Amino acid sequence: MLAKMTYMDRLKPVLALAANYIKPDPKDRAQGAHLPEYCHKLASIIRKSHLRFIRGPTDVISYDPSKLAACKSIDEARPLVRIDWRAYGAWIGMVELVPQFLDGPLGRRVEAELAHVPPAAVDLVFGGDRKECTEAEIQAARDEAKRLREHAVAFASGWGTAALAELFQGIADGLTGMFNEKLEAANSTPREGIYDFLAIAWPEIQQMQASTPAKSRKDLFEWLQPFVKDGIVSLGDYDQLCDVCDEIGLKMKGRGRPRNSR
Repeated sequence: MLAKMTYMDRLKPVLALAANYIKPDPKDRAQGAHLPEYCHKLASIIRKSHLRFIRGPTDVISYDPSKLAACKSIDEARPLVRIDWRAYGAWIGMVELVPQFLDGPLGRRVEAELAHVPPAAVDLVFGGDRKECTEAEIQAARDEAKRLREHAVAFASGWGTAALAELFQGIADGLTGMFNEKLEAANSTPREGIYDFLAIAWPEIQQMQASTPAKSRKDLFEWLQPFVKDGIVSLGDYDQLCDVCDEIGLKMKGRGRPRNSR
């Protein structure tokens, strides 16, 4: 079924590829080279949805060190520093979400959903070694989020009320950009579930793409059925899978059967 890899081990390279879309590094052209080609399209989709409000560090703040070195006061330095306060705030907002995952509404929602998920799926996420966070770790996350917000507010205050307003708007972006008020993934699409599963199943799909005799989309559809039955992934008929494959460029060598006529 699935190779013995945790959810995060599977997702990490795809997320790294998505993060590279935030600030592509010309020196890192090999980013995600070991992933199937369709993962590059999925990474782009993730970038445009969940990570759409995130900017790279040099997009948040930029300056010329040589010019700043000659400044004798904050007033002299201020015009030489460009800060995207809203992007800065978005990072703060995301940090403030962490305690919510550990011990808050988001965390309780995850716990409730895991209670109805087959044990095999839970093992996929936690690798069979699930570790609960201690109260000290949760409090440390709260303290760090508070410290970062206080520092950001003090920093923005030196730039005036307009900077503060943009910072707080950015914090709101970070808090609501990934989840809506119902604690559901924001900007989700009906196909998000199958996108997510194909993103973490890349080792098995890559193996199917390279197999002999050649595997087809029909083989992929049949392979997905146990996961559909267990509620791990939501997928309709074979035609829907073909639509998804066409959209993300997931190619199989085998011919397979044609779509149903519509």
